[in-house]
Amino acid sequence: RSAMHEYSVHLSAMERWEEACTADETCVEVSREMRASEPKEFSGHLAMALFNYGIRLGRLNRYEEALPILTEAVSILREQRETDAETHTPGLAKSLHALANAFFILKYPEQACEAGKECIALRKQLFKQDPAKYRPALIDSMNQHATHLHSLGLIDEAEEIRGEKDFIEGLPPSPTSPFGDK
Repeated sequence: RSAMHEYSVHLSAMERWEEACTADETCVEVSREMRASEPKEFSGHLAMALFNYGIRLGRLNRYEEALPILTEAVSILREQRETDAETHTPGLAKSLHALANAFFILKYPEQACEAGKECIALRKQLFKQDPAKYRPALIDSMNQHATHLHSLGLIDEAEEIRGEKDFIEGLPPSPTSPFGDK
């Protein structure tokens, strides 16, 4: 983590979003330069910088700017996941969740549903590995996805997701997953 990233986090905690965006933009520029010299080493750093920048832009309701940034983060994380799924699946799922939200806000509900579906599939995999850790994120993504499906008039699919979400939400804290072996 860079000092500029830490500065951005600090500014965000104080809800100084414009300044945080400026710091994040600098992080993206530096990460791009580092990735250009050592792609294998710094692709993950660039994806994280892009994700943070996209999220901060969203906080400022600048979703049109955030959309290509989040899309790039997802693209990089998909590549990274091919070689190291364990490390990059959580970040990819998180980025897909944010991307689905940006698509939905910008009135691209079909793309929001595609990203949401992929996010849920990844978060279910993570939930199988560590239910306690990944339950809140899975529930959040299922809620979001059900809303997106409902907006498309896909009421049955939305209700199916909500039912599954309610089931997961009602499970007692457990080290095992209802989706199969850990």
